[in-house]
Order: sequence, then C-alpha cells, then structure tokens
Amino acid sequence: MGINDTSPGVALDVDGAGRFTGNLTAYYSSDIRLKEDIMPVDNAIDRLNSIDGTIYKLKGIPGNKIGVIAQEVQKAIPEVVSEDRNGYLSVDYNGLVGLLISTVNEQNSIINDLEQRLSALENK
Repeated sequence: MGINDTSPGVALDVDGAGRFTGNLTAYYSSDIRLKEDIMPVDNAIDRLNSIDGTIYKLKGIPGNKIGVIAQEVQKAIPEVVSEDRNGYLSVDYNGLVGLLISTVNEQNSIINDLEQRLSALENK
C-alpha cells in the first residue's frame, strides 16, 4: 500500500512524515529465542571509525538532517544496509546500536588496561 506514493516498493510505503500517537514496534527480533548463530561484533572500533556522521540536506526538502552515508556504512557493516528496487540504499539505524555498544565495550577494555598499566607504573 502506498501513502502519497503511487508505486510502493514495499508492503507499506509512505512518502512524507508520519505521526504515531501510540507505541510503534518496528523491530521485534530482540528476544534471544528468535535468534541463532549469535556472535559478537568484531572490530567494532575499526568499523565505526570508517563511518562519518554527517550533516546534510535531502534534495528538495528544506532543513538539515544528521545521519550517515549508506555507502560508507555498507562497506563497514553490510548487515544494516538494504537496497530498494531502484537501487537506493537505506540504513537500519537500530542495527547500528549493537555496533555502538560493542565499540563502547572495546574502548572500556582498552581504558581499563591502560589504567592498570598506569597504576602498576605508579606503584613501582
């Protein structure tokens, strides 16, 4: 079904802003019972470092937006990028949350290691 879109590319294709007065569940796949082949995100810091946050304007739409460039994300984390029938890429921003969490965890491990080394040097 297309809303303001005469040729929808997916089951529900909305061209324009939307508003919901109740809760919207876009992804319901967080429960471990729905998952298999679970593995941690590897090299999260390196993956995140290859993506830049950008401020941009969408062509024909006033106002600045903040986000990422799908082509950059596709190189680092192809699992969160999809392509529509016209070849345009989109990013599942919810999927980036796991990468961000893994990056923070990696950074915390590095910080803890550095703190232990510094403490050992100070105690000599």
